[in-house]
Amino acid sequence: MAAWTHDETDWIAANPGASYEAFRGAGFASRTYDAYRVKTQSVRRTGLGLTAAHVPPATAPRRAEWVPWDVPPAEGVAADLDDELGSALLDVIRAKEVVGDLVAPTDVVNFAPDDALPFAVAFTGDWHLGAAGVDVDRLVADLTDLAGAEGCWVVGMGDYLEGVNLHVKAASSLYSGAVSDGDGQEALFLRVASLVPQGKWLALVAGNHDEWLMRHGGLSRVSRIGRTLGVTTFPQGGGTIRVCSLDDDAEVLGEWRVGVAHTHRGRSTINTTNEQRRMFDSWPAWENCDVLVVGHLHYPEVHRTPRKGRLVSYVRSGTYKLRDAYARDHNFAPMAGVPVAIFRPDGPTPLVFDSHHDALPVLAAMRQHYALQREAA
Repeated sequence: MAAWTHDETDWIAANPGASYEAFRGAGFASRTYDAYRVKTQSVRRTGLGLTAAHVPPATAPRRAEWVPWDVPPAEGVAADLDDELGSALLDVIRAKEVVGDLVAPTDVVNFAPDDALPFAVAFTGDWHLGAAGVDVDRLVADLTDLAGAEGCWVVGMGDYLEGVNLHVKAASSLYSGAVSDGDGQEALFLRVASLVPQGKWLALVAGNHDEWLMRHGGLSRVSRIGRTLGVTTFPQGGGTIRVCSLDDDAEVLGEWRVGVAHTHRGRSTINTTNEQRRMFDSWPAWENCDVLVVGHLHYPEVHRTPRKGRLVSYVRSGTYKLRDAYARDHNFAPMAGVPVAIFRPDGPTPLVFDSHHDALPVLAAMRQHYALQREAA
């Protein structure tokens, strides 16, 4: 078929929505209906074929002039109805918007300690309370350590509860569960999590086990737990923690961004930190992150790599479900570990450890050193 001429494409552009019969009546009878239909869609989508007279000004995007259809606002829809029904429709729409605002998940937490000393953020998750094989003694001991560490705050990385139900992993988990009742698992979580004082929790990230109830019951366990504890919660997709070090006059000494999510796309068994690499590339926060943390795979890991001219830390938190039939059958080796990032007022790059057992003594020594320096000054 012959190439489309400028006259043909200009006519289509100048007569959006015109019928095939009108096109033929304008003197373009050599084109089939299918060819005309496809070309019309192409011109509407791209603006191709416009002559100089039809091209929008350079300051306006060409595609903005070509909208396939107009979607009226909600008020326009209601105006077409009688007053009573139109008003009711608007009430429903606006009520839905208000409810949506109330339950919209938080995606950013801003945090600044009240001194100019080094401080730390620890990442703990995949407790799986309620499952068999969970080392609760180790969990209690670790949370007690974090709670007693001066200058250390805590982020939960998800999967605090086993969360199984009749629709998910029933055979493999319900039969071997230690506490299969959902209310019992929540009660156990609240008791254990309360070992860390309320002010020390920065956020709780939801995990897939926690949120199975949302899929089948429309309820978010982590949101409810967060409200009980007075702690900010993030969805499974995570959120950003903006941490800042201030001097005594509230002047900024250092700023960092920590991206946390239970899991992220891009998982690889060859490059085990590919998830965090993809997080850095696609994270919705405007600023690039200095530390990116995920959980889910039940082993701790820390990797530092240069990104955009500075060192960035890729981190994964460990688990407390150490005797796991699923892991055994699939050749995984669960490992405990609470990674910790230490932020220094005069240090642009956080120091990241794969275990709080290594990090907390370093944090204590650094805080003492900085305090002595301030006294000497």
